[in-house]
Amino acid sequence: MRPEGAPAARRRPTRTELLVALAAFLVFAVQPLAGRRLLPRLGGTPAVWAASLVVFQTLYLLAQALAHTLARRPAWRRPGLVVLLGLAIANAVFTWRTWGAPGAQDDPALWLVGTLALGLGPLVTALAVTTPLLHRAFVERGGAPERAWRLVAWGSAGSLAALLLYPTLLEPAFGVRALVSVWGPLAAVVVACVAVMAWPRARASAPIEREPGLRWPRETWGLVLRAALASGLFLAVTAHITTDLAPVPLLWVVPLGLFLLASILAFVPRAEGLVTLAGRSVVPLAVVVAGLLLAERTEWMPVQLLVFLAFVLAASLDLWGALARRRPDDPARATGWYLATAIGGALGGLGVGLLAPWCLNGPYELPLLLFGVVAVRGIHPTTGVMAPRPAWPAVLKLVLGAALVITLFEATASLRAESVGFLLLVVLATVATLLLWLAGRPALLGGLAALLVLPTLALHEDFDVVARERTFFGTHTVLAVDGSYDEGGHHRLLHGRTIHGVQLERKPGLPTLYYGRATPIGDVMEDLAARAPTPRVGIVGLGAGTLLAYAREGWSVRVIEIDEAVVRIASDPKLFTFVHDTKAAVTTTVGDGRRELEHLPAGSFDLLVVDAFSSDAVPVHLLTREAVQGDLRVLADGGLAAFHVSSQYVDLVPVLGAAARADGALAVTKTANGSHWVVVARRDEDVAALRARGFEDAAVGRAWTDDRVHLLDALR
Repeated sequence: MRPEGAPAARRRPTRTELLVALAAFLVFAVQPLAGRRLLPRLGGTPAVWAASLVVFQTLYLLAQALAHTLARRPAWRRPGLVVLLGLAIANAVFTWRTWGAPGAQDDPALWLVGTLALGLGPLVTALAVTTPLLHRAFVERGGAPERAWRLVAWGSAGSLAALLLYPTLLEPAFGVRALVSVWGPLAAVVVACVAVMAWPRARASAPIEREPGLRWPRETWGLVLRAALASGLFLAVTAHITTDLAPVPLLWVVPLGLFLLASILAFVPRAEGLVTLAGRSVVPLAVVVAGLLLAERTEWMPVQLLVFLAFVLAASLDLWGALARRRPDDPARATGWYLATAIGGALGGLGVGLLAPWCLNGPYELPLLLFGVVAVRGIHPTTGVMAPRPAWPAVLKLVLGAALVITLFEATASLRAESVGFLLLVVLATVATLLLWLAGRPALLGGLAALLVLPTLALHEDFDVVARERTFFGTHTVLAVDGSYDEGGHHRLLHGRTIHGVQLERKPGLPTLYYGRATPIGDVMEDLAARAPTPRVGIVGLGAGTLLAYAREGWSVRVIEIDEAVVRIASDPKLFTFVHDTKAAVTTTVGDGRRELEHLPAGSFDLLVVDAFSSDAVPVHLLTREAVQGDLRVLADGGLAAFHVSSQYVDLVPVLGAAARADGALAVTKTANGSHWVVVARRDEDVAALRARGFEDAAVGRAWTDDRVHLLDALR
């Protein structure tokens, strides 16, 4: 009878490989599933997302530490597996059932940490130990040690499948409730199968137990560093392309998918040539990316997007290839490898996801990671030491490197005026780095290339930036611009590259941009002033405070803004004066719009304005049928709810039309001067005046609910 790991004429996936893929699938799928279940209850505040990130990173790291401990302590393996299985089964019974909602006095982040840790912790931990435990069991049962490392690829394949299938198939087809009811029992069955397959046999190989493990930190620091760079890089690139280049829904899937694809290919023998080619492409692509970051241009967006994604793939393949080459041949040291890479992944994820928004005032983590990715190429992937110093080729490379740095600095000033100069810089950077590449010597090449990306830190600031603040939600920038709008200078509020407000210096009280008097929201505001002399207005999403330009004396306005930095910027009269100059009585609350509205009494507003886009990102939990029901609840008799839906990439009119109809209401819409709005009302007579101003019935599609969202339907 052929052992499980022996070669076959036509190899099929083994039970071990399929089990690893299924466990990884379940671990990856539960994260968006938990987010979708909890988001309507907690809102999208930064503390909530940060707490979620910390919990899942901690659980995964705990799982790898547990697997390492069980592998290094043979006597603990049987009782450890029994305890883990018992906790997983108990967790499967009670998972999701105890998930209520936090009380009024509860801290949402602390409540979330406790809920996730108790509600999912045992099961997620038990699933996450699958790969390292079955790796060892595979070898103990006669499998080839080299083939055991393919389990890493199978785990990544399971994660990739969950990444692609959850938003496109699973949730739209089955809904959150059905998936929740299936996930716990299925996860418990998988954990039971893992426990059976990982159970030590009487003939388990004793020599494996007696071999020494990896020496910490001497043999592991290189693993931790490369894993941190790999995880941090795809997160930083994701933030950049979805905020500054193309804020398209589901675009975040692509960098993460490329990261997982790289982790698969790195452990496939037939892909060694591709991994080598990717390694040679890292430095040229890094310098081109550095040039793009310096240029900050909006032209050729598809080309820029492809360059960033190509760099993510090449760098991920290079880093994962180095990690794969550092995998120990000795099975006893394998769990140390898994633990080291898990530590690095956690450091990279937490560094970019949590520390960077708190410590950096701008999106500088991407240039820093660029520096790290190219500099680490000077470290030998197997020995972990710096490559030897080169001889005479160093002169050529120093000259070329210095010339390229000078080119980058000198060309930066002219890039903002001519796209030709921008393309010329990209060509020069590519040619120069190709010459450097051909000169060989990875140590100096990596160092020089790293120096080439440093100017992105120094030159990222614009001469017209008057304020910049970084938060969990991104970077908010205020620009002082001269000579636009034929009205002299103006201040402009940006989130990434999306404009969220403009105030003219000569006419500071004039509403502008999407909120001008000749836009649909201008019609709504004029209608409100005509039918209610002292209206009560609710605004979800402050921006620069432009809508307050419509407010008059006697008006009562409650503003709900999720980002405290936006409140500070809009309230600073040196930046914008809409908030400072308004004659209305304004109350500002920092929090998630849906959650804050739930705390208000029914009939609180004559008009509710929902303008909560963040750099064109879709606030899903504010657009579901349940959310619209909550909006209608806080409207007085005859009140209106206006939704700002201007977007290049999604059409949300049918979504709101369906949500309104599902609750017995109606929706009308209008587009004017690049501004697109939908107004929801209970009765047709409530929008009769708006119909006279050009509003038309909104199209009706499939309604989004807290249970399922059909995001693909909304893509333009």
